[in-house]
Amino acid sequence: MLTSKDLFSIPYYKKGAVFTGSQRDFRFLVERVEEEGEDPKFKLTFYPDKLSFELTKDEDKTSSFFPFNDEGLSAIAEEINNH
Repeated sequence: MLTSKDLFSIPYYKKGAVFTGSQRDFRFLVERVEEEGEDPKFKLTFYPDKLSFELTKDEDKTSSFFPFNDEGLSAIAEEINNH
């Protein structure tokens, strides 16, 4: 079971780093995204376990957005565990 601590902390993502991992038959990527004029958010993307993120077709990826805070990291961990 994944916890929010396994996903590192907010400063890690402020540097532009991403977190990738896998569980069962899927992979996931957690990153910080920020659109002009909006607050930053976490983006969680699931994709099949067969290929890398870059080689996976966009239609095979599923993304969700979360607040860019500790509660967002907790929600991401829960989403990954329930996927």
